[in-house]
Amino acid sequence: MRQKSVALSMLVAIGLAFTCESEAVAVRTLKQAVVVRDGAMGNTKLATQLAVELRKQGVQAELVTFNEIVDPNWWQQTKSGIVVLPNAKRLPAEAKEPLLDFLRQGGKLITFGAPMFAEPMFKAGREWVSRQEIEELRKRIEPQKFLFERLDENEPRRWQHHASHPDVPDRLSLKPIRDLRVARHALRMDFDLKGWSIFTRTFDQSPFPQGHTLTCFWAKGAPQTKSLLVEWREADGTRWFTHVPLTTEWRLIVLAPKDFVFRADSPTRGKRGFAGDRFNPQNARMLVLGMEAPMPQGNHTIWVAGIGTAPDPFGDVVIDFAPPVLEALSPAYKLYPLRRDEGRRAQDEVKRESEVPAEPESSAVVRQEIRPPKDAVAPIPRWRGLGFTNGERTMRWMPLTVIADDEGVERGALAWLVRSSLLPYPNASWLVFGSADETFWLQNWRLVQNALQQAVTQWRNGVWMLEAGTDRFTAYVGEQTKLGAVIVNDAEAKEGSVRFAVVRNGKVVHEWSEKVKVGERSSVTVVGELPQLPAGKFTFVAQLLLDGQVIDELRHEFVVAERPKVTEADKIIVKDGHFVIRVPRPASPVPEERRWFAFGVNFWLRYVAGKEPTDYYRHWLDPTNYDPELVEQDLQILRKMGMNCVSIQYTDLRQAMPLRDFLRRCHEHGIKVNLFIASAHPLHFQPDLVRQLIEAADLANQPAMFAYDIAWEPRWGNYDERRRHDAEWREWLIEQYGSVENAERDWNFQLPRDENGNPTVPKDEHLLNDGEWRVMAAAYRRFLDDFISRKYRQVCRLIRQLDPNHLIGARTGFGGGPFGAEGAFPFDHTAGAKHLDFLSPEGWNLGWLGKADGTQFARATFITAYARWAGKGKPVFWAEFGLTLRHGEFSLDWYDDTERLQAQAQLYDAIYRLIEISDADGAMAWWFPGGYRVDERSDFGIVN
Repeated sequence: MRQKSVALSMLVAIGLAFTCESEAVAVRTLKQAVVVRDGAMGNTKLATQLAVELRKQGVQAELVTFNEIVDPNWWQQTKSGIVVLPNAKRLPAEAKEPLLDFLRQGGKLITFGAPMFAEPMFKAGREWVSRQEIEELRKRIEPQKFLFERLDENEPRRWQHHASHPDVPDRLSLKPIRDLRVARHALRMDFDLKGWSIFTRTFDQSPFPQGHTLTCFWAKGAPQTKSLLVEWREADGTRWFTHVPLTTEWRLIVLAPKDFVFRADSPTRGKRGFAGDRFNPQNARMLVLGMEAPMPQGNHTIWVAGIGTAPDPFGDVVIDFAPPVLEALSPAYKLYPLRRDEGRRAQDEVKRESEVPAEPESSAVVRQEIRPPKDAVAPIPRWRGLGFTNGERTMRWMPLTVIADDEGVERGALAWLVRSSLLPYPNASWLVFGSADETFWLQNWRLVQNALQQAVTQWRNGVWMLEAGTDRFTAYVGEQTKLGAVIVNDAEAKEGSVRFAVVRNGKVVHEWSEKVKVGERSSVTVVGELPQLPAGKFTFVAQLLLDGQVIDELRHEFVVAERPKVTEADKIIVKDGHFVIRVPRPASPVPEERRWFAFGVNFWLRYVAGKEPTDYYRHWLDPTNYDPELVEQDLQILRKMGMNCVSIQYTDLRQAMPLRDFLRRCHEHGIKVNLFIASAHPLHFQPDLVRQLIEAADLANQPAMFAYDIAWEPRWGNYDERRRHDAEWREWLIEQYGSVENAERDWNFQLPRDENGNPTVPKDEHLLNDGEWRVMAAAYRRFLDDFISRKYRQVCRLIRQLDPNHLIGARTGFGGGPFGAEGAFPFDHTAGAKHLDFLSPEGWNLGWLGKADGTQFARATFITAYARWAGKGKPVFWAEFGLTLRHGEFSLDWYDDTERLQAQAQLYDAIYRLIEISDADGAMAWWFPGGYRVDERSDFGIVN
């Protein structure tokens, strides 16, 4: 056993010293706390009770108001190491940076309600007012000056019509109205929407009087019309737009400059639209009303009346605000609603202090029958510290109170603790209660007491385990396995010990301890090796002891398995144009052959939702992210849904050990795996890396494996990208025609030339349009098919040499499929089809942001037929399809959008009908985890 210091932790400690010295802050102490108690925040009774409770636990608690927490001088002087926010949803926006600085200095935060700063508050006069309250008051402001003092029959002639399809019979007319007190006439717009359609009205000068910044009007729509595009164009051409939701009843719409978004295709792109830039009403010269995607195509009607302007009574209140990024606390996309109809009982985890680590089933758990309050949220699961990565993780998430349903299925945490070890918040921690409902917590005070006691005790201890466990969760018999623990110290130097144990069937089969010394605000890593163990399932336990008492514990399953083998019954084969599986028959040596349909989903774990892009792109199979218990829960959900297949990505050698564990679990659940393997792309083939990836995860011997996915949405690209293959194109022409000149004479068309006069590949317009070049274009497409076929042959030959047991495919659908992605020139299904075992189209163009389109689905049945023809009768496996819940800036309201949820259901229903009608062989939805994907601003998940 050996022990070593972590250099990075030492650097963090040095950085902390510099931070404290440069800012000259008072020395923080966990013996003192401040509890914010302010009428504008609410929850004043809870604040008082929390102060009393902290005093009972030996913490001096002081009550402060908003005035203190927005004062930088107060933050410099306070010695409190704990800050309590009885309603973290309602906080002054000015307090954001001081609170983050507090965490950067290693402060401890206790919050009720999430997300933090859900209702940022601003000073309006002497009062604190939330952004939502400002918006609510602003929505009631009626126009003080109308753009058109008198609407007459000539007004429609002053509007110009523009559309993506100029032949649409759209119409703007003036109609009398009687159900609106402020106007007698309304502009009625009738659309036959096929893409986008707008009506524009030009003004010689700004229609906004001096001091007016609000755009105000009344609007309503036909039942199927849910949104109105409103756009202002400034004198320099800058375009600012927004989409206004409509109902069938008149609604007053009030829009401030901040509500408009810069249009990326504005002529001023690069000069305007930068951070902080906004629509300037004094420069307005054109008003635009209309419709655009994602509204569904078809007939729509919109009425608009009383268009005018007004001054903003809150114009002096700056409400630009971005919430902080704190895992499991803020922004809203880190959380999900904890539904009242799902929660039935709360479970309080109680720390064990046994000499001999017990099995998980015997852990001390306190249960209480409760229903979560209406505003309750739970965090998307985060890093729980399971497994050993040699300290690569930066934080640990600990659920303290968990809500379960009647069947005992966990629905989420109602109280949780986060501990951070490294920058940007070294040694900081936040205890979160997932509701701001004061009455609920006062009625369930024991839950608060238990969580407070656990958090305060941990903080006082100072030392804790960032992670602990084995370096793999599934090991082969005879294989060497490392184990270890990373111990972090937030406080003064400590001495303690780490106890490791391996438990099987309630008995400790191996146990040892190691003393540790952890310096002030630093960390140490304890590393060892497991002895050889027989095949079986074990529980690995790591306990941190201080003064002989267990103060922290981590445990996980550890499996020792014989090296797997692929039997004939495990294989999926292709026969008579379909997937087939062999099922043993008890009374016969000859197995029964049954058609096998791949019913599944593109699989990422639930915990990828809401991650920042840098964390998201560190794959869920990376050792720092892999959590075997959450994997197991998600696989159980898949089986309950009846799914028998998942598609996953395998992109780095670091993922090999977690992948082996995942494949073992899939096999136990009867789930087959379609695995994308990196570096097998025919245009970017790296044979050595492909070999290493296959061997590292022992893929050839994995019975859960179904197929390799060797190219993810491959494409040729535009003219400049395709020019990489100029030389191969010329060689092919010489091979086929004898010379380039012979080919050009045969086509009666001359190829483009480069700066040196050499022939190049065709330009984009030659491939996207018909013309005198059509014969040349046909020859070029044949070249592409021949070229890629040779490349696919090289890839498939190597993989089959390494792994003769599993099939090979390639998801061919860049840009969503064959419709709408022509400019990127995706591979055709004919390209290399003879080397693949099945064909894999995608179905994004069948309804992504809009509703399912019947015409598109009819075309999709042809795609199945075309793919089967291209593959000469091989199976057709639909690799992706889906519909995002919404798209854009996230809010928790997304999960209440029953209309969009129904649209998702309709699309899935239509896809599965398509699959059945066209006799396809697989349907893999995109994707499994519900929640916000930050980089894409979407939520395609099928589970919450």
